[in-house]
Amino acid sequence: MITFERPIKYGLHSAVDTYLYAMRPFMVRYLRQVKGKRIEDTIRSCLNGSQLSQFERGLREGKSVEDSIDIGHFVFLISRNWNEVFYPAFNGDRGVQDIVGNIKYTRNQLAHPSQQDIEQDIEPEYARKCLAEIADMLGRINRPDEKNRVEAISELLFSSSGSAGVAMQTTAGPDNEDAGEPMSSATAAPITYWVYEDIPTSRTRIHKAACRFCNDGRGLHGSRLPDNRWIGPLESGEVALEVALDTERRDIAECKICRPLQ
Repeated sequence: MITFERPIKYGLHSAVDTYLYAMRPFMVRYLRQVKGKRIEDTIRSCLNGSQLSQFERGLREGKSVEDSIDIGHFVFLISRNWNEVFYPAFNGDRGVQDIVGNIKYTRNQLAHPSQQDIEQDIEPEYARKCLAEIADMLGRINRPDEKNRVEAISELLFSSSGSAGVAMQTTAGPDNEDAGEPMSSATAAPITYWVYEDIPTSRTRIHKAACRFCNDGRGLHGSRLPDNRWIGPLESGEVALEVALDTERRDIAECKICRPLQ
């Protein structure tokens, strides 16, 4: 049986990443409609301080405009170009500005946790609300696949009432696929491993094949973002670690849900 540590936090991280990569092209498409300005100058006029520095650093490193904007930028880019481009994009519903601001706050909590946040998982009702807002925004920008992916994360975490849903879902593993009915050693399939590489974020994660975030190399919802890949199946955690290190990504780690290297 797999011991799962802070699955809600892991699921929320995945949802926030999904939101980021869906929102970037949407933002760029509409910001290009600002008249009389290059898109780079439109963005510069909306940011200041560390946000502007982050954007400029991305451009200096050779990133595209799309890859240089971040979740923390979205609320300013929308509010300061509301009348010209985003009012029609969202049918005049200013509530989207609050939702985008809330998602920014959630991302900041995940990126800069307090010591208490590090030691415990996120409160389920708060996480459920965050996931619902992310799914709502993905629907508003017409990204149904990503919306379904986030809704699937929420269903995975909260399929039963309260935290019991997390416990029921997360106790199923490669030797316990039906949550409570261990497979006999005679019929158990060998455990295999996969490596997930996300190129835009320079992240690599090692998973067991039966991890629900891996789904035997198909991902959580059977779909994937354009700039990522699954490598596998691999015969052992040691081999998977070597493959992960060979990707030379900046952030390499094991999945916090299935703990394949433990």
